[in-house]
Amino acid sequence: MSSVQFYELRAEYENAKIVDYRDPLNPNNKVVITCEHAFNTLPSEYSWTEHDERHFKNEHWGVDIGAFKMANALAAELKCVFVHTIYSRLLIDCNRSIISDTLFRKSGDGEELDLNKDITHQEEQKRIKKYYLPYYEALREISSKVNPTHILSIHSFTNNYEGQKRSIEIGVLYGHESAEFSLSINEGMNNKGHRSEANKPYDGTIAVGALRSLIFAKSSEKRSGLTFEFRNDLLSDREKFSNLKDTTVEVIKDVCAFN
Repeated sequence: MSSVQFYELRAEYENAKIVDYRDPLNPNNKVVITCEHAFNTLPSEYSWTEHDERHFKNEHWGVDIGAFKMANALAAELKCVFVHTIYSRLLIDCNRSIISDTLFRKSGDGEELDLNKDITHQEEQKRIKKYYLPYYEALREISSKVNPTHILSIHSFTNNYEGQKRSIEIGVLYGHESAEFSLSINEGMNNKGHRSEANKPYDGTIAVGALRSLIFAKSSEKRSGLTFEFRNDLLSDREKFSNLKDTTVEVIKDVCAFN
């Protein structure tokens, strides 16, 4: 039995929920899974306009389609801690630097977003304090109490981004500090028959967000982490989702040397 101490985690923060799938009798699991674009909901004080509901809410702009389902399934099978946002990334994007120009997205696919069209500095500060910082408070608790060695951030991407076709199935995004770990995961996914590419469709070496915050937090152990980008049409297909989930679990267990 593991000698790792089991720390209870606070279940909910404003715009963050922690789901703890660890076995309290043997919590020897140093993996943490995150999902920053989990839902397309808004707090009760906000609402979607008819325009935003038509062009943004249910599209990849408003939510990473299928990402929450995949992240939750992986965490349950790996018996690890899972943290996710509660509100849409269009309210405030918790996977961005606090000074990012897309912290409050203004447009997409040539359409202007009503939710943020006339946002004031005061409104930005309100959302940062109420809906951005609490997510990082949740990550801070996980960092200190779980002290993970591997962080997996789960996202999805569209196969057509503003007219740009994407044929890859999976992207494995990583920074230089996690190259060995991430390339092993990427190789494993390809060996399972998936079209997986490193740092595609985005460049993980320049990313600043929740994943990097956890990787570089003060820790007694070296941490590695990556962002999984799954093509969202695969996550929306029941059979393809199941196959992708099973093979992803196998690869993670192999690379992370699960007992």
